[in-house]
Amino acid sequence: NETKVCAFVPSQELPHTPSVEPTDPLESRPTDRSFESLYEVGRKLKSRGDRSDYKGVRISDEKQVIIRCIKKSRPEKLVKLPGYPIPLSLEAAAMLMLQKSPTSTHIIQLYGMYILNDQDILVLECPRDRMTLLEFCQRNRGSLTEHAVKTIVQQLVVALQHCMDHGVYHKTHMKNVLINPNTLKVKLMDFGDALILEERRESTSRTPFTVDVFDDVLLNTGNVFLQVLMKPY
Repeated sequence: NETKVCAFVPSQELPHTPSVEPTDPLESRPTDRSFESLYEVGRKLKSRGDRSDYKGVRISDEKQVIIRCIKKSRPEKLVKLPGYPIPLSLEAAAMLMLQKSPTSTHIIQLYGMYILNDQDILVLECPRDRMTLLEFCQRNRGSLTEHAVKTIVQQLVVALQHCMDHGVYHKTHMKNVLINPNTLKVKLMDFGDALILEERRESTSRTPFTVDVFDDVLLNTGNVFLQVLMKPY
Protein backbone atom coordinates (compact mmCIF):
# COMPACT_ATOMS: atom_id res chain seq x y z
CA ASN A 1 0.00 0.00 0.00
CA GLU A 2 1.13 3.51 -0.74
CA THR A 3 0.97 5.78 2.27
CA LYS A 4 -0.09 9.39 1.88
CA VAL A 5 -0.25 12.01 4.58
CA CYS A 6 -2.76 14.81 4.74
CA ALA A 7 -0.64 17.95 5.04
CA PHE A 8 -3.38 19.86 6.86
CA VAL A 9 -3.01 20.83 10.50
CA PRO A 10 -5.30 23.24 12.37
CA SER A 11 -4.17 26.86 12.17
CA GLN A 12 -3.56 27.03 15.91
CA GLU A 13 -1.19 24.06 15.77
CA LEU A 14 2.43 23.97 14.59
CA PRO A 15 2.85 21.95 11.39
CA HIS A 16 4.09 18.39 11.93
CA THR A 17 6.51 18.74 9.04
CA PRO A 18 8.53 21.97 8.77
CA SER A 19 8.41 21.87 4.96
CA VAL A 20 4.61 21.64 4.92
CA GLU A 21 2.45 24.71 5.50
CA PRO A 22 -1.14 24.52 6.79
CA THR A 23 -3.53 24.23 3.88
CA ASP A 24 -7.11 23.57 2.96
CA PRO A 25 -7.64 19.89 3.89
CA LEU A 26 -9.49 19.19 0.65
CA GLU A 27 -6.49 20.51 -1.32
CA SER A 28 -3.69 19.01 0.80
CA ARG A 29 -0.72 17.32 -0.86
CA PRO A 30 1.13 14.15 0.16
CA THR A 31 4.33 14.44 2.16
CA ASP A 32 7.09 11.87 2.37
CA ARG A 33 7.39 11.99 6.17
CA SER A 34 6.79 8.55 7.66
CA PHE A 35 4.23 7.97 10.38
CA GLU A 36 6.94 6.63 12.70
CA SER A 37 8.94 9.85 12.38
CA LEU A 38 5.97 11.93 13.53
CA TYR A 39 4.18 9.86 16.18
CA GLU A 40 4.74 7.30 18.88
CA VAL A 41 1.93 4.78 19.35
CA GLY A 42 1.03 3.77 22.90
CA ARG A 43 -1.45 1.34 24.40
CA LYS A 44 -4.67 0.35 22.75
CA LEU A 45 -7.68 2.17 24.19
CA LYS A 46 -10.65 0.48 22.56
CA SER A 47 -11.96 -1.22 19.43
CA ARG A 48 -15.38 -1.03 17.82
CA GLY A 49 -16.15 -2.74 14.54
CA ASP A 50 -13.59 -1.64 11.97
CA ARG A 51 -12.10 1.05 14.23
CA SER A 52 -9.32 0.86 16.84
CA ASP A 53 -8.06 3.71 19.04
CA TYR A 54 -4.57 4.05 20.54
CA LYS A 55 -2.93 6.57 22.81
CA GLY A 56 -0.21 8.44 20.97
CA VAL A 57 2.34 11.21 21.25
CA ARG A 58 3.33 13.74 18.58
CA ILE A 59 7.11 13.61 18.63
CA SER A 60 7.70 17.24 17.61
CA ASP A 61 6.13 18.71 20.77
CA GLU A 62 5.19 15.65 22.90
CA LYS A 63 1.52 16.52 22.53
CA GLN A 64 -0.84 13.67 23.46
CA VAL A 65 -3.11 12.51 20.64
CA ILE A 66 -5.57 9.78 19.79
CA ILE A 67 -4.48 7.58 16.87
CA ARG A 68 -7.52 6.03 15.19
CA CYS A 69 -7.12 3.21 12.67
CA ILE A 70 -10.16 2.64 10.45
CA LYS A 71 -10.24 -0.45 8.23
CA LYS A 72 -11.85 -0.02 4.82
CA SER A 73 -13.66 -3.35 4.88
CA ARG A 74 -17.10 -1.90 4.06
CA PRO A 75 -17.18 -0.44 0.51
CA GLU A 76 -20.62 1.06 1.12
CA LYS A 77 -19.08 3.32 3.78
CA LEU A 78 -16.32 4.72 1.58
CA VAL A 79 -16.47 8.28 0.26
CA LYS A 80 -14.77 9.81 -2.77
CA LEU A 81 -13.64 13.37 -2.13
CA PRO A 82 -12.16 15.65 -4.80
CA GLY A 83 -8.37 15.67 -4.71
CA TYR A 84 -8.08 12.21 -3.18
CA PRO A 85 -7.47 9.34 -5.64
CA ILE A 86 -8.20 6.73 -2.96
CA PRO A 87 -11.71 6.52 -1.43
CA LEU A 88 -11.79 7.54 2.23
CA SER A 89 -13.58 6.03 5.17
CA LEU A 90 -16.74 7.90 6.12
CA GLU A 91 -15.22 9.28 9.31
CA ALA A 92 -12.07 10.47 7.53
CA ALA A 93 -14.12 12.25 4.87
CA ALA A 94 -16.39 13.88 7.45
CA MET A 95 -13.44 15.08 9.55
CA LEU A 96 -11.73 16.60 6.50
CA MET A 97 -14.90 18.45 5.51
CA LEU A 98 -15.33 19.78 9.06
CA GLN A 99 -11.78 21.12 9.19
CA LYS A 100 -12.39 23.32 6.18
CA SER A 101 -12.35 26.99 7.22
CA PRO A 102 -14.02 28.31 9.28
CA THR A 103 -13.30 25.67 11.90
CA SER A 104 -15.11 25.18 15.21
CA THR A 105 -13.80 24.70 18.74
CA HIS A 106 -16.86 22.53 19.41
CA ILE A 107 -15.60 19.74 17.12
CA ILE A 108 -12.84 17.29 18.01
CA GLN A 109 -9.80 18.46 16.03
CA LEU A 110 -8.02 16.54 13.28
CA TYR A 111 -4.23 16.95 13.43
CA GLY A 112 -3.26 14.72 10.52
CA MET A 113 -4.23 11.74 8.41
CA TYR A 114 -2.57 8.80 6.64
CA ILE A 115 -4.57 7.44 3.72
CA LEU A 116 -3.89 3.84 2.72
CA ASN A 117 -5.66 1.49 0.36
CA ASP A 118 -6.96 -0.72 3.18
CA GLN A 119 -7.26 1.74 6.09
CA ASP A 120 -7.18 5.38 7.16
CA ILE A 121 -5.18 6.53 10.16
CA LEU A 122 -6.55 9.65 11.86
CA VAL A 123 -4.53 11.65 14.38
CA LEU A 124 -7.07 13.35 16.63
CA GLU A 125 -7.13 15.77 19.51
CA CYS A 126 -6.96 14.08 22.91
CA PRO A 127 -9.23 16.26 25.09
CA ARG A 128 -8.16 16.48 28.71
CA ASP A 129 -10.42 16.89 31.73
CA ARG A 130 -13.48 15.76 29.78
CA MET A 131 -16.16 13.11 30.09
CA THR A 132 -19.12 12.10 27.98
CA LEU A 133 -22.34 14.02 28.43
CA LEU A 134 -23.97 10.83 29.72
CA GLU A 135 -21.30 10.43 32.42
CA PHE A 136 -21.68 14.10 33.35
CA CYS A 137 -25.47 13.78 33.77
CA GLN A 138 -25.14 10.58 35.76
CA ARG A 139 -22.60 12.20 38.05
CA ASN A 140 -24.90 15.17 38.67
CA ARG A 141 -27.99 12.95 39.05
CA GLY A 142 -30.39 15.40 37.47
CA SER A 143 -29.22 18.36 39.53
CA LEU A 144 -28.14 20.52 36.60
CA THR A 145 -29.22 24.12 36.83
CA GLU A 146 -31.29 25.76 34.14
CA HIS A 147 -28.27 27.90 33.23
CA ALA A 148 -26.05 24.82 32.78
CA VAL A 149 -28.64 23.09 30.59
CA LYS A 150 -29.06 26.17 28.40
CA THR A 151 -25.27 26.55 28.09
CA ILE A 152 -24.87 22.94 26.98
CA VAL A 153 -27.76 22.97 24.51
CA GLN A 154 -26.68 26.29 22.98
CA GLN A 155 -23.22 24.87 22.30
CA LEU A 156 -24.70 21.71 20.81
CA VAL A 157 -26.80 23.76 18.43
CA VAL A 158 -23.76 25.82 17.40
CA ALA A 159 -21.70 22.64 16.88
CA LEU A 160 -24.42 20.96 14.83
CA GLN A 161 -24.91 24.10 12.76
CA HIS A 162 -21.19 24.02 11.97
CA CYS A 163 -21.49 20.40 10.87
CA MET A 164 -24.49 21.15 8.70
CA ASP A 165 -22.85 24.21 7.15
CA HIS A 166 -20.04 21.89 6.07
CA GLY A 167 -22.37 19.24 4.66
CA VAL A 168 -22.05 16.75 7.54
CA TYR A 169 -24.87 15.41 9.70
CA HIS A 170 -23.64 14.16 13.09
CA LYS A 171 -25.81 11.49 14.72
CA THR A 172 -25.65 13.08 18.15
CA HIS A 173 -26.33 11.18 21.36
CA MET A 174 -25.22 11.38 24.98
CA LYS A 175 -22.13 9.18 24.46
CA ASN A 176 -20.55 11.07 21.56
CA VAL A 177 -20.65 14.51 23.17
CA LEU A 178 -17.71 15.45 25.39
CA ILE A 179 -17.98 18.05 28.14
CA ASN A 180 -15.52 19.71 30.48
CA PRO A 181 -17.31 19.50 33.87
CA ASN A 182 -15.58 22.64 35.13
CA THR A 183 -16.18 24.97 32.18
CA LEU A 184 -19.17 23.18 30.54
CA LYS A 185 -17.31 23.44 27.20
CA VAL A 186 -18.80 20.95 24.74
CA LYS A 187 -17.18 19.06 21.84
CA LEU A 188 -18.66 16.61 19.34
CA MET A 189 -16.68 13.43 18.63
CA ASP A 190 -17.06 10.16 16.69
CA PHE A 191 -18.13 10.83 13.11
CA GLY A 192 -18.11 7.18 12.03
CA ASP A 193 -21.90 7.21 11.65
CA ALA A 194 -22.12 10.67 10.11
CA LEU A 195 -24.07 11.39 6.95
CA ILE A 196 -22.51 13.40 4.15
CA LEU A 197 -24.64 15.34 1.69
CA GLU A 198 -23.71 14.43 -1.87
CA GLU A 199 -23.90 18.00 -3.16
CA ARG A 200 -21.48 19.27 -0.49
CA ARG A 201 -18.65 17.03 -1.74
CA GLU A 202 -18.22 19.29 -4.77
CA SER A 203 -19.97 22.51 -3.78
CA THR A 204 -20.23 24.83 -0.79
CA SER A 205 -23.76 26.00 -1.63
CA ARG A 206 -26.78 24.95 0.40
CA THR A 207 -30.04 24.06 -1.27
CA PRO A 208 -33.42 25.23 0.12
CA PHE A 209 -34.22 21.58 0.83
CA THR A 210 -31.07 21.28 2.92
CA VAL A 211 -31.93 24.39 4.92
CA ASP A 212 -35.40 23.10 5.73
CA VAL A 213 -34.16 19.67 6.81
CA PHE A 214 -31.30 21.08 8.88
CA ASP A 215 -33.53 23.60 10.66
CA ASP A 216 -35.84 20.74 11.69
CA VAL A 217 -32.88 18.68 12.90
CA LEU A 218 -31.54 21.55 15.00
CA LEU A 219 -34.93 22.22 16.56
CA ASN A 220 -35.60 18.56 17.34
CA THR A 221 -32.09 18.00 18.72
CA GLY A 222 -32.37 21.01 20.99
CA ASN A 223 -35.73 19.86 22.35
CA VAL A 224 -34.52 16.30 22.93
CA PHE A 225 -31.40 17.34 24.81
CA LEU A 226 -33.34 19.84 26.92
CA GLN A 227 -35.62 17.01 28.07
CA VAL A 228 -32.78 14.55 28.63
CA LEU A 229 -30.56 16.96 30.55
CA MET A 230 -33.36 17.97 32.89
CA LYS A 231 -34.41 14.44 33.85
CA PRO A 232 -32.95 12.66 36.92
CA TYR A 233 -30.48 9.78 36.52
